[in-house]
Amino acid sequence: MLERVRELNFTTGFGFMWEMRGQKDDPLQPYLLLQMETGTNPNAGGKPVETSLHQDAVLALWDRISSSIRLRPSAPPG
Repeated sequence: MLERVRELNFTTGFGFMWEMRGQKDDPLQPYLLLQMETGTNPNAGGKPVETSLHQDAVLALWDRISSSIRLRPSAPPG
């Protein structure tokens, strides 16, 4: 999921979420939740702030992080 928000003070923020349900008791299919936000004020109730990255950079960063998730070898090399 990708969410782009344009606030009343003309700041822009982005929110990303990717979730995999997984299977109980199966280490090869874990539950995963990946979230990323930018342009969010770290102070609760604070005014929205401008994202620190341009839209293209935010999308590229999300793509790079999310595409790196994959099954990795769990046994030591033979």
